[in-house]
Amino acid sequence: MKNKGLITVIFLTLTWGAIGLFAFYQNSQRELSQVAIEFSKTPVFLRDSLVNKLLIQNLEDQKKERILEVDLNMIESVIEQNPYVQKAEIYPLSPRDLALRLEERTPIFRVFGPKNYYVDAELIPFPAMASRSVAVPVVYGDPSPSQLAQAYAILRKVNSFPRLEGRLTSISLKEEASFQLEFRDLPFQVMLGRATSVGQKCKKILLFEDFQQQVKDSIQYKQIHLDYAHQIVAIPVRS
Repeated sequence: MKNKGLITVIFLTLTWGAIGLFAFYQNSQRELSQVAIEFSKTPVFLRDSLVNKLLIQNLEDQKKERILEVDLNMIESVIEQNPYVQKAEIYPLSPRDLALRLEERTPIFRVFGPKNYYVDAELIPFPAMASRSVAVPVVYGDPSPSQLAQAYAILRKVNSFPRLEGRLTSISLKEEASFQLEFRDLPFQVMLGRATSVGQKCKKILLFEDFQQQVKDSIQYKQIHLDYAHQIVAIPVRS
């Protein structure tokens, strides 16, 4: 009786195992139906049609038609080679469907100079598109990697002041590693000088803005220079 019970258990185990393997084989033979594309936020540069084209090309390159034959890691790596993609994640939704989640690069400023491109928060450059633009501060010139890092540090420090947040429109590279800033609603250029003590220089900008509002004189200024200790040098328009 014990042997008979053991045989029954073995038989049931093998039967269920065979059913499981058969189901696994059936699922592995199912052809791909579709790839659902999901963006982490509303895309600016990427479009479903472009992503679909990349997917189709990769699936054809792999010559795979069944979902378990597809190298998902390779597809993620290839998709991430697109300059506008920060991160790609692809995973099965069902035995016949895949899902692709994309995170697009977010520009923090745009560079105008010999080259025209955007830069993200990791200071990674990616191409500008003539048909699509983003309202971000502009860096004029041909910045080196260290100058890009300085420009980003300036932008972050400026935006840490509530009254200045979102008002910086451009950063221009000048001689001797100095920077010129322009702000929305400020009718003069801000000669920041070197990217040092930026917080103190931001306070000078606000101090001069308050001074102009209080005095309300007829003098118009084209520049203020902040790279002097304990003072603001203002240059009138006609000087």
